[in-house]
Amino acid sequence: MEKQLKYKDINVNYRICGEGEFVFLIHGFCEDQSMWGELVEKLSTQYTVVTPDLPGFGKSSLSQEDLTIIWMAEMMNAIMNTEKIEKCTMMGHSLGGYVSIHFAELFPHKVHALGFINSHVFEDGEEKKMNRKKSIDFIKRHTAKLFIRELINNLFSETFKLEQKELVLSLISNAQQNISDQAVIASLNAMAGRANKKNVLKKFNKPVLFLIGEIDATIPIEQSMQQVSLPSQSDIHIRKHIAHMSIYEDSMYSTNAILAFLERNRQFI
Repeated sequence: MEKQLKYKDINVNYRICGEGEFVFLIHGFCEDQSMWGELVEKLSTQYTVVTPDLPGFGKSSLSQEDLTIIWMAEMMNAIMNTEKIEKCTMMGHSLGGYVSIHFAELFPHKVHALGFINSHVFEDGEEKKMNRKKSIDFIKRHTAKLFIRELINNLFSETFKLEQKELVLSLISNAQQNISDQAVIASLNAMAGRANKKNVLKKFNKPVLFLIGEIDATIPIEQSMQQVSLPSQSDIHIRKHIAHMSIYEDSMYSTNAILAFLERNRQFI
């Protein structure tokens, strides 16, 4: 079921389906909740799955306030309060993982477990911040369409792009048609401004899932591996020949890993 919520100055769109314990799936940068379609179909037979659209993506509008990762995490809490959800497992892809760890810091009593899908808990380094600034300048000069094309192309392995050319092109086309320049810039600024949450993960005493692509150019495996030993309970999956889009590139394995993680940790739910 698709729902809308008025939060601050925006309309928040999210889907909720299934029955059972609550699982939030938060999409990444220049994506929307539709990326979780196949996974939701599998999970919703055993769990209640909530898939929000982040501000400016999907059917959620963009705030006029300065967007931050904390702002997005607080938006997740507004959804939980509206739906009267006391606790959930929260998983995120890339940007969605940044939101998840901030949520865990702000509302630790509301989190059963965390999942980082091609994501991490560290802040941007100076080079990354500079690259985000260059991207913003590029978008202001040329609009976001060219930026989105290059961004999404670089998220997949070369093999996947050859084998699933139509899928990749459709993701690019959908993003170009539906995401505004302002939304891309707002999220770039939010990601550049986020803080290091290494200590939050280190103190987190509940289960944490990591899905890592060995050839991820967006989040290099060396960076991913710096975080996996931080929590007391880590479930680590490193996949060869997979880049930044495990949910697409490695869908069957990713779905089974997430289902197994949830099943093993029902005692925490």
